[in-house]
Amino acid sequence: MSARSPKATGGDRLDGLDGAWRERVAMATTALRHAAPREAAPHLDAVLRTAPTHPEVLRLRALADLHLGDAARAVERLRTAYAGWPDDGLVATQLGGALAQTGDLAGAERCFRAACTVEPGLVDAWYNLGLVLEARNAGAEARAAFAHAVALAPGHAPACLRLAEQERIGGDLAAAEKLWRAVLASAADSVPAWVGLASLPAWRPDAGELAQVLALRGSSRVPPAHATSLAFACATLLERCGRDDEAFDAYLLANRRKRGEIRWDASAVSALVDAILDAFPETSAEPPSGPGEGIVFIVGMPRSGSTLLEQILASHSMVAAGGERNALSRLLHAESLHRRRPFPQWVAQATPVDWQRLGARYLAEVGDLRGGQSLLTDKTLSNWQLVGAIRRMLPGARIIECVRDPLDTVWSCFRHHFAEGQGFSYDLDELVAFHRDCTRALRTWRGRHPQALVHHDHDALLREPEAAIRAVLDACGLPFDAACLKFHETRREVRTASAAQVRMPLQPPASPARRHAARLAEVAKRLEDRGEA
Repeated sequence: MSARSPKATGGDRLDGLDGAWRERVAMATTALRHAAPREAAPHLDAVLRTAPTHPEVLRLRALADLHLGDAARAVERLRTAYAGWPDDGLVATQLGGALAQTGDLAGAERCFRAACTVEPGLVDAWYNLGLVLEARNAGAEARAAFAHAVALAPGHAPACLRLAEQERIGGDLAAAEKLWRAVLASAADSVPAWVGLASLPAWRPDAGELAQVLALRGSSRVPPAHATSLAFACATLLERCGRDDEAFDAYLLANRRKRGEIRWDASAVSALVDAILDAFPETSAEPPSGPGEGIVFIVGMPRSGSTLLEQILASHSMVAAGGERNALSRLLHAESLHRRRPFPQWVAQATPVDWQRLGARYLAEVGDLRGGQSLLTDKTLSNWQLVGAIRRMLPGARIIECVRDPLDTVWSCFRHHFAEGQGFSYDLDELVAFHRDCTRALRTWRGRHPQALVHHDHDALLREPEAAIRAVLDACGLPFDAACLKFHETRREVRTASAAQVRMPLQPPASPARRHAARLAEVAKRLEDRGEA
């Protein structure tokens, strides 16, 4: 049985079905609307036995498959439906969504673009195109797709929220704030909008706004998935409004909640760091040379000024900023799978040829990012664990270790809800232990490879910006560029927690931890006892 497309029938999506089959489809649609795919499936299967290629019935049956977790089967049905109705934006959009669930982001993007072409007014197609472009790190295109969705439907809260986040990443903080406020105007309980506003360092709620967001804590209106991010936002806003004791207690509560959601073994991490340091005992007093020249790894603790440093370097006319690549860890993980032994257990068996091969793979992966510039940054902070591997893979690379006052570093981590990873950050004792591991590892690497590691002090940068910037440029072999002093004017995508801070000029030195000095005294003492303060 063939069915004409809705465009040919004036919108009749069940063309070719008689009354009885239409009734079965209507019952299935009601079941799907009530999230009952197991009730919908038998009705649709019955219709498909008579009309096995009907695009709309296949689309609805695929929707049931998706609800039941079978994305692969949904893709099969939707491909058949799309072949029958290639001009139907709804089928193309749903096929794109199913492909995305199977991991085929390129295929999903093609389908969403097709849907936007055949039905330019289909908001969901533009929104989903934005999501898949975002997942593929095509930020500018994602921003354009979300903007198109918002233009079509100004009240589409999900599109407004994603566009706001893209504006924040791109540096237009005023546009981001406007979008978050627009969402709150129609949905005052929107946790993502409140969290977004709280991410803007210059935004301070008035008394009414603060009372409103605090009232959401513990409310049944807050989805459980948003409770932790709301808890951190409330703590941030309390601190920003000068209610320090309440803020400290709120941070304790938020971190306790987050710590209960994750797994972290501090002793296992310390043992891994020991094993890595033992696996790379060699030393070298020679300056970096050979493969990797022009690559600069920025490493250290989160919240240590690393994003600011990369923004400064990215402002230089001879530098390309690579951001957080995770390329090294992926390559070493793939090598571990190949060897069937975890890193660093196989290091002793690896030959110079093996390390050259891994280094070449890294350079091939990041080659397009460099764009002909003299220097490329890789700001994957956790690479402090992999300095030994870097020295074997890319002996020409330089490593900049970012440091900041230890107590400020620890406290800044503790008060932040990271988008992913950083499992060490949600317990003060575990934070101190991780800081110790990072500090001792970098101290060891610096002693073994003094010419390859560059020490960058964030606090010194705040005290004497030009001197600190000149020093780091000189260490990287770069001439001074005055644009580095105006880093906040450089437009680029910044995806880290400090995306908003690097859009502002340098602020006078300040210690966020000192506002809670009494309650952090024991943490400060533990850091001092370990020689880290």
